[in-house]
Amino acid sequence: AAYKDWDSKWVRQQATKQVQRAKTLILEEGWGALPSKKTIAIPEELGRFLYACRQPGPEGSRGKPDYECLLAILGGRRDLDPQEADRQDLLEFEALVAQVNRPQQEAAERRRLAQASQQLKEALASKDRGQLRAALLHAEEVGLPANGPVELARTRLQDEEARDLARHALEEAVASAEHRRICSALREAELAGLSKEEMADARRVLDDTDDFG
Repeated sequence: AAYKDWDSKWVRQQATKQVQRAKTLILEEGWGALPSKKTIAIPEELGRFLYACRQPGPEGSRGKPDYECLLAILGGRRDLDPQEADRQDLLEFEALVAQVNRPQQEAAERRRLAQASQQLKEALASKDRGQLRAALLHAEEVGLPANGPVELARTRLQDEEARDLARHALEEAVASAEHRRICSALREAELAGLSKEEMADARRVLDDTDDFG
């Protein structure tokens, strides 16, 4: 605590008198009158506010401060009613808080994007389709740019889905033993990038149908 025995009424009274004397000294002789070796930078508005506090209030106010005058000195607007003034204060406060928090929010956003990008690269390297799909979904949710790893992941998943469809069509064509259908399925399989091993059974069946024909 700044003062020992602050619970003592006498201590509080002495501290109050000390502050009052310091304020009076500032008003009468300026800030340089304070016993401080450091240069004190006081906002101009605060200085005018303190001087205004020492002036008598409007006639009939019985010594009460002219709050409208003090408000104007500190940058307030006299034309606003109390509710509107409170609303303006809240808006300004929210803007200041947002300004203070913006660097932290931007840093957190960069970390999220970096983590999502790393997870996506690891999923691409793993060749695990489930892991890749989950990593891509997360990357899209956090707003990772659509180029680079995101584009590569989308292309790979699309290619995998196309190969799945080609495998299924090839299996059905082989089961049907229809020459034309097998030929069509083989063309689709080649376009989808199926390996020769995956198309081997279909080619054997196709050869058999040719021999039979």
